Amino acid sequence: MFGLAWDSGNNISGGAGTGWVGEVDNFSLLPLASTVTDEVYKVLNPQGTWLLGTKKKAGLYESNGTTWQFLGVELSKATTGEITAGTETAVRRHSPADIVSYIDQHGLYDYVVTANDWADLVQALESGSYQTVFIPNGTYTCTDNEASPLVVHANVTKIDGQSMDSVIINANCSVNTSITTVTRFSSYKTICSNIQIQNIANSSYGFWGETSSLTSDSKNKTQLINCRVYGISFPAVGFRNINGINCEAENPSSVGSVGAGKGFWICNNLIGCHTTYISWGFSASEGMTNCSAAKFTEGFQGNNIDGCHAKGGTTAFSACTNLSYNNTIANVTNNYVSCSFNSTYKDNTDNTKELTHDYSNISTGTEREVTWQDKDGTVALLDVENAGSLQSSNIATRGFDRLNPDTMGEVSAVASTQTFSHSVKSGESLFRFWAGGKYYEKTTTQSVTFTNTTGTYYFYYDTDGVLQSTPNSSMTEAIFLVSAMCGIVYYNKEEGTVWIGKDEKHGIIMTPADHFLTHMTLKFRNSQGGNITGLTDGGSTYTNIGVGVYHDEDIVNVAMLSTAHKFMYRDGANGGWKLHSNTADNKIALMNGANAVWNEWTGTTWQLTDCASSTDYVIGYVLKTNLDGEAGLVKLIGHNAYPNRGQAREALFENIDTLYLEGLSSSECQFQFAYIYKRDGTLEDDGNGETYIDLRNYQSSGSSISSVSHNTLTGLNTGDYQHLTASELSALQAQASVYAYLNSSSSVTCTTSGTYYPIAGTFTNDFVNFIFDTDHIEYTGTVTQKFEIDWHASLSAESNGTTVQVTVAKNGTNQTAQRMGVYCKTAGETFTVSGTIVLELAEDDEVQLVVSSDDAGGDITFAHFTTTIARFLR
Repeated sequence: MFGLAWDSGNNISGGAGTGWVGEVDNFSLLPLASTVTDEVYKVLNPQGTWLLGTKKKAGLYESNGTTWQFLGVELSKATTGEITAGTETAVRRHSPADIVSYIDQHGLYDYVVTANDWADLVQALESGSYQTVFIPNGTYTCTDNEASPLVVHANVTKIDGQSMDSVIINANCSVNTSITTVTRFSSYKTICSNIQIQNIANSSYGFWGETSSLTSDSKNKTQLINCRVYGISFPAVGFRNINGINCEAENPSSVGSVGAGKGFWICNNLIGCHTTYISWGFSASEGMTNCSAAKFTEGFQGNNIDGCHAKGGTTAFSACTNLSYNNTIANVTNNYVSCSFNSTYKDNTDNTKELTHDYSNISTGTEREVTWQDKDGTVALLDVENAGSLQSSNIATRGFDRLNPDTMGEVSAVASTQTFSHSVKSGESLFRFWAGGKYYEKTTTQSVTFTNTTGTYYFYYDTDGVLQSTPNSSMTEAIFLVSAMCGIVYYNKEEGTVWIGKDEKHGIIMTPADHFLTHMTLKFRNSQGGNITGLTDGGSTYTNIGVGVYHDEDIVNVAMLSTAHKFMYRDGANGGWKLHSNTADNKIALMNGANAVWNEWTGTTWQLTDCASSTDYVIGYVLKTNLDGEAGLVKLIGHNAYPNRGQAREALFENIDTLYLEGLSSSECQFQFAYIYKRDGTLEDDGNGETYIDLRNYQSSGSSISSVSHNTLTGLNTGDYQHLTASELSALQAQASVYAYLNSSSSVTCTTSGTYYPIAGTFTNDFVNFIFDTDHIEYTGTVTQKFEIDWHASLSAESNGTTVQVTVAKNGTNQTAQRMGVYCKTAGETFTVSGTIVLELAEDDEVQLVVSSDDAGGDITFAHFTTTIARFLR
């Protein structure tokens, strides 16, 4: 047997028998580390100061061939007899590896068991002489054929094995047939970790903990951490009467798919424990959290079970009470038998009536119907068409019940105080919504302020049911996935005006992922109708814009037939959007006396400028938004003017890309039509007899073409080859987009601080005129144009206080001026960062997502990453 003893540390000469090869007075006198690799020297006296960072301790140092590593103070390894006799001056020394293992990893113990020595293990744990015992790696084969060969004395408070995989107590029950309990604890205050017991059989127990006499099912049970019982024959039990963390009961697969023996019996507070090929995984136990059972006859039986998983067996949960809804099941015959859950349903019309869940007959396949609504929001049953039967589409995580619009409340905004409010609809007692999987009811008006800055703002309820606001530029995927969106406004600080969204209360029927995808891709768009009539070449008016149906993701927006509309334009140095003060009309151009106007950026301000000889032709637009009132359908005054109709006609379709739409959300509006007007306010056709371009689906529309030209030939749009107009061809050539997302978590090692490295991982990509090439994407379109690259990431850093920067590299050049950064205060904590970059790309240009960190050598782990590339619409 060996114990641990301190050497006196006096000036003992180095050399044989001391554990080091030499001694020096202080650290500066050590030889070059490169000349004495793996040698240990003793430094007798400390040197330097902490203040100047030059402090070097006295003690043992080992050379790794490059530097000297401090091993700590001297530690000796002596027999118990040597320590008792006081003759430990000539003792055997620990190697440096021993010192690191026993001091740095485990601390000091009253006793260290001799490796592979069963008798020494029994003496250490049963004698009562030691409180803390360390068991090094080894196999300890039981040689005592008795009922309890290892009874841990009540004085022992801590038992630590070196590692669970390598500290093995072999019960050898095939020989020791009298064993009933391999390891029996005498005190519930004992904490035991990193020990594995193998080969138990008959009616024996692997670990049997001691329970406080106060109550048999209390929390006062022996604590086991990272312990395992492997090889459990029927009717043996792995663990009894213990509290366990990350403990395992396992059998080899050869025992069969329903397992053998019992894993955990009459145990409490089991966290992260696991059974494999065990017939009865967790029996008569209480308080199981994040545990799992695989290959069993019965996975779980007990009380208070949360976040557990059962896979591949006969019955997952049997006779369980107070089950949470966080448990999961896969590939079992019976899910729940005679179980009850920790929730009740209340009748919608009578809150005194409750329905307690009883899933005792689910395994028999009996159909169950529940017509109550769960008030805590865990499950919402709203499908009136199916008479309340539970459907997957009924289970929602965030949003409003759009099947019952009276329950969604009403919104309003006040420009003078920058306040957005959500109130109960007149005649109703409340409004309700779901956020983060929770159900909320509000009986009073909820209000929040937004910043006094011109722009678009979104409003939503967070996972705590609190109303929040965010500018459009700060809207992230993380907000979309868990929040209940309820409103949008456009605010003009200089004008003191606010336009509120007609309806932004998105519903629970659409999944969060679908909502985010459609918001970023399909956006707000025309579904049908909304045609413009009455435009004629040389005319100055239109007749009307018909009834139109528009979709804002899951929200249907209907615009009735209208004959007059306001002009919208940008004004002032900040370019705030405003409606012209003129009364709404059916004119195609805004006139200033005899001249039409266009919306000019002078370099310092936005203004309305009269058309002149060099700006004789302007392209106007009809724009549909999801804003309420006169801002919902407007005539947008063009931002470019042309000296002749040829240039105007050439730019008619492409001009949409040169508009500056800052401040408006591109996801909340859609261009409908484009047309050319002249300085005198009359319409100019497109040269093909068409009076306007239909932008609702990016294809031409209008009157038929009648001229003696190639366009009058028949049969051009049959067979394999199709005829395209010039504008259609230009539109087709200009189409290009990317939507990509990271499939699984991926890490990037930032070897050098401040250097950008490609973001690794496997992405799912949806490309139009882009291809993936090795570690970047390449633009294959033939039209040189500007693109908006949007990205959203959730990431974590390896070290505290790390600043992470994310940007895009174009043809190997990092766009650092457009980077976005996040400060990761805590290592391992997830932070979010988003960014937008505008780049001009020509054919074969390459773009790549890159990241840098100020933590040299540290890893940056991306949990999620989504990015879109779309043509930049200004």
